[in-house]
Amino acid sequence: MRKAIVYASVHHGNTEKIVNSIAEECRIDIENRTTIYKKENEKNHFYLL
Repeated sequence: MRKAIVYASVHHGNTEKIVNSIAEECRIDIENRTTIYKKENEKNHFYLL
């Protein structure tokens, strides 16, 4: 059975660095699913993943 990590790394890429290290050590496939929609019309900005 193959294993995979699906992740989203939005801001500084720290999650991506950790996932890459784990995947390399454990021979796991990775899939980056970062899709960002920033709504700027609101007073408070938010992100949808």
